[in-house]
This record gives sequence, structure tokens and C-alpha cells, in this order.
Amino acid sequence: MFRVFGAHRMTGFSYELTIELAGIPVRLLFRYEEACKGFLPYYEKHPGDPEDAETQVYLTEDDWEGLIRHGFSRCAETEASYLSARCSDYLLTKDRCIIHAAAFRDDSGAWLITAGPGVGKSTQLRTLEALYPGTFSVICGDRPVLELTEGGTILVHPSPWNGKEHWGGADAAPLFGIISLKRGDENRTALLRTKEAVIPVYQALIHTAVTKE
Repeated sequence: MFRVFGAHRMTGFSYELTIELAGIPVRLLFRYEEACKGFLPYYEKHPGDPEDAETQVYLTEDDWEGLIRHGFSRCAETEASYLSARCSDYLLTKDRCIIHAAAFRDDSGAWLITAGPGVGKSTQLRTLEALYPGTFSVICGDRPVLELTEGGTILVHPSPWNGKEHWGGADAAPLFGIISLKRGDENRTALLRTKEAVIPVYQALIHTAVTKE
């Protein structure tokens, strides 16, 4: 299901897997077997043809040095997680990107819940299911892919980065709304004006600091 590189291939990478992200084949290179294996459940539903992939996505030594400076360890978990930023850099050239949000859909379309780590995206999904069982289905529990179509519609797609709960599997759907979640002393909802929403939404987008897109 994934291939082991020979010594003549790129130095340091032992595994490769080509997946499809929002219709784009992306060829991933891994140093760690466990990181590669973590993508297999998604690969089974969204395989990509290596011959169709235009580029290879992987963590460079500069990436590792930066991650280590920020307190991350050199391990499979770090590799698998940070590949989302590298993939998003590439997808930005294809009118697509990855966003840190939980994505679910109902009859109206797709919804995103954006929030910082530990604020309660998963709790909100559990609450919705408890209050309205069978009404919602999860597209991706953590980092879905957004696609801007030629017609101006934004589609929300699943991705292999579906959170510690591994929630996901629902089909892509047009974006209907974004919920920016914050902790508070009381339950309250308010409609955000555009200028109020720009920063929370931009901060949720995943990319590295060097991509001009």
C-alpha cells in the first residue's frame, strides 16, 4: 500500500504514499514508517496516482531544525502533523488550502468550526450530535481542505488530518458558514462583521511562513 524507497532515491526518505487532496494528487515522502501508516485509512478512500503527481511533498532539514527550536521532537507524530503545512503550501498554488477547523455538513451545506487547540471544537460536534442526532455528518475532524472553484464556490473536502478522534468520511460540500469559537463565561452567539472575521479566519489557515500565495 506504500512503497519503500531504494538507496538510489532521495536520501533520508524510506516511504512514499500518493494521496488525493481535493482532487489534486500529492506524493508524500516520509522518514518514519509510523507517519506513513497513519495516512493509510485515508489513502484507501482517496488514493492518488504517483504518475499524476506534479511534485513531492516532504519535510526539509530546515523544517526539522525550526520545529526542534520550537520544542518539537524529531518523530513520526511531528512529521505527519507538519506535512499538512507543506501540503497546504502546494495546494495554495492550486486554488486550495488546508484550514485548522472541524468541518461538518447538513442539508444546507458545510460548516467550519474554528478555534484554538483545546477550546472545544470536538465538544461542539458531540453536542450537535446529541441535540440533533442524525442531522449532521462530519467531513473532517481537524484540518479539511478548502477549494475555490472557478464559479466562486468554496468546497470543503476531507483530509487525512482528522483529529485525535479520527472523525470524518462525509463527502465534500459547499461552504455555508464559519463558526469562530471562543471560551466565555456565558453561552452567546453573535454575527461577525467581515473585518471582525478576517483575522480569526486567516489565523486558522495552515501554511508555512515562506509561501507567497
